[in-house]
Amino acid sequence: AYRKAYSEFGGGVSWKELFQPTIQLCREGIVITKIQATAINEVKADILKDPGMRKIYVKNNQTNELYGEGDTIQRLKLARTLEIIAEKGDDAFYTGELADVIVKEIQDQGGIITKEDLSNYQVDFREAIQVNLNESLTAFVSYPPTS
Repeated sequence: AYRKAYSEFGGGVSWKELFQPTIQLCREGIVITKIQATAINEVKADILKDPGMRKIYVKNNQTNELYGEGDTIQRLKLARTLEIIAEKGDDAFYTGELADVIVKEIQDQGGIITKEDLSNYQVDFREAIQVNLNESLTAFVSYPPTS
């Protein structure tokens, strides 16, 4: 979807350069704020049950201590994924080396997506649905199916 948006609407940087700030942030890490720490703790039980979430948010696997305010979380696996997409294009995600990993991780969690689903995916840009909430507020939402 990002490649389609990039192709449709352009950008002042190359596809590869587009990813660099996010890759750098993933490698250097982000410092957890008080609000983020509170949000992480509110879903602690869910984090501890999910292997993927544990890798991101659990600071100490032996004590189940979560990252807290002031701690730095690095996303090295995400950085590597983005590097592959930046270097090899979105085909790496939909049909290439990342597709098998993505499908396996989703299926391991009970999902039903297949590699064929990924390879057949087509982006469909549509005008957003507008819902007037009141005189001064309008909500814009995407058409189904969406997430």
